[in-house]
Amino acid sequence: MWYDKVVFQLFHSLFIFGTCCYAIYNTNELQNVAYDLEIAEIPFGFENFKLDGEILEEKIPKNTLMGIFDVNDESSTVIVSEFGQKFICSLPKIPSIKTNSESKPNLTVNLISDVISASFYVQNCIRKNTGWWTYELCYNKYVQQFRLEGSKIVGNVISLGYYKNNSDINLSKSKSEELPYFEQIYDDGTVCEVTDKSRLTRVWYMCDDMLSTSEAYIYDVDEPSSCEYIIKVKTGSLCKLDVFLSQSKPLEPLSILCRPLLEQNAVRQYLEKVTEEKRQKEKAKNESKLLAARADSIQRQRYANKRLGKRTPNGIKEMESTEKELKMIYEDIMRSITKLNVDLMKVKADLHFIYDDLHEMETRYITEADEDRGNIYWYFKDPHWNRKFFPVTLAYSRGRNNYYEMVSSFLKKIDEEYDEKKMSFSKFLRDIDEELVTEAYLGMMMGSLRKAFHEGIFPDIVNDVDDAENPLLASLWTNPEKQLELLQLFEYKVLKLLNRRIKFTADDLMSHVAQQLLSIRTLLINRESDYNFDQKISYVLVEKMFLKFMQSYNRAVLRHDKKSWGHFTKHIPVETFRLFENPNMFIARIEGRDCININYLSLL
Repeated sequence: MWYDKVVFQLFHSLFIFGTCCYAIYNTNELQNVAYDLEIAEIPFGFENFKLDGEILEEKIPKNTLMGIFDVNDESSTVIVSEFGQKFICSLPKIPSIKTNSESKPNLTVNLISDVISASFYVQNCIRKNTGWWTYELCYNKYVQQFRLEGSKIVGNVISLGYYKNNSDINLSKSKSEELPYFEQIYDDGTVCEVTDKSRLTRVWYMCDDMLSTSEAYIYDVDEPSSCEYIIKVKTGSLCKLDVFLSQSKPLEPLSILCRPLLEQNAVRQYLEKVTEEKRQKEKAKNESKLLAARADSIQRQRYANKRLGKRTPNGIKEMESTEKELKMIYEDIMRSITKLNVDLMKVKADLHFIYDDLHEMETRYITEADEDRGNIYWYFKDPHWNRKFFPVTLAYSRGRNNYYEMVSSFLKKIDEEYDEKKMSFSKFLRDIDEELVTEAYLGMMMGSLRKAFHEGIFPDIVNDVDDAENPLLASLWTNPEKQLELLQLFEYKVLKLLNRRIKFTADDLMSHVAQQLLSIRTLLINRESDYNFDQKISYVLVEKMFLKFMQSYNRAVLRHDKKSWGHFTKHIPVETFRLFENPNMFIARIEGRDCININYLSLL
């Protein structure tokens, strides 16, 4: 409210100032010039003032500190509001406005006609449908009307006139539009039944600055008297001539910028205010950074809790409780950050909606090893990490959960329940090390150990893979035909395994393949007497062979899925093997020479 009063008073003061100085009104200015008054927050003399830790008195001119300002510029004036506040206001220079009489001598009928024709270069004829009638104007040719049904003309075409001439330049204005226009006469049209005279049309060309130079359209069709027509046409090209621009169209408002003039006491108060505001902003920024770091820590812990949590009944309850607590803390932190930013920027924001970007944590790690290292790093380095939650490795977590599933499944058969304290995974591993748990006991509880840990269920890449004298071991690397045969056999074995509906992961199977490839390489190197044989079967060659077996595995999966979809039974697709756990990364494959140059064996 006070701001509006100040603006009104300043406008009133500026109006009186202009009247006193010039004594007469410039009617052209009153009609065509608009002003935009802005009151700046920064006082006069402090436009380039910046706080950077230096002593304020050393940075600001003495006269400014004392409230003394030298205002002798003719383009500005000092006024006083009704509240007694002084302002220095810049007075903009009024641009000269060309009148029609000033521009007319430079125009000719032919020039205007040529300018208008530019709007008809692309489309020489334009139409307008008014419901019953459709009107067509072909520039410098004719005007006619007819009825359309769809795209076909129905009935007779009525001529409204043929081009006769251009009118003299009188820059006539349409009373309703107050737009200057240029007139063309089209006569000798179809004889009118009412007047028994030929129809006549006046075409008024006007400017429409929303159109491009090559555009035009029929704006209106009027029949002020029987069989005499006025067709108004808006063009873009005519706007290139200033005299055809709308005289009522307001120009861009001229800016009047007013800055407060401060007295000596007000200068001190202003500096104290600016200093305090800067201090508060720095404080808010630091608080925001600390809160953001804590929010990031919460997200890391939530993701680790989700990935490494125990899948026992108590473990799931604890994991859900931790997730609920951490999520609430995260949302409170994000609301605090949003409020700090809102206070700094002085804008409004919805503090109820909080974007939870937990899923983005999945893209931060490329491999499980990276994720394991990251969790350990943040456990020791992150001051906000809950020290009661030690991040085990992903492999350990999987083993622990698989152990629980196998043991609980066995106990259900004998009507027993899983006791986490007595049967914990860590105790199970210690008992194995101390030989308290034997292979016979494990075999009784879980069946074959090779089956329990997916040993023996995976197909070998070569029969008798451990036999150093097996000729197929060398043929795998040296004989392309035998190599293709072994790859096809492996694909068949995988497909057979999938059809048995045995649960396993692609990572485990391909790890089995990689181990056998390395084992074969070692057997061949130890068997051969050739000093350079290890170079012939290099790790790069092993890597390429690994990729070929991976292709065979993926083909088997696709064949299995395609075959399974043909049945009406419930089908669960099998995963193809990917080099990276992140699903956004690409599926590895060999395509001739475009072999991916990565050491895949490091993923094992």
